Amino acid sequence: MDGETRQWVLDTTRELVAALWEGTRIVGFFDKWDEVRRIKLKIKRAILEQPFGSRALVDAVTERFMDLAKAKWSR
Repeated sequence: MDGETRQWVLDTTRELVAALWEGTRIVGFFDKWDEVRRIKLKIKRAILEQPFGSRALVDAVTERFMDLAKAKWSR
């Protein structure tokens, strides 16, 4: 991975973590399908905007981010 791609990945990851942080501050976030859908859509758009973005990558990253969010913020 070249330096430019690495920077895009880091920037996109930071953006997505910030979006998850904001979303999970909502009480009952994982019970509100519309809020979960909003975050998933944000992940999809952020990845597809990148030159390396693909549908397969969107699915993998979305699933992983949501699993991590559930592990960290779900009670």
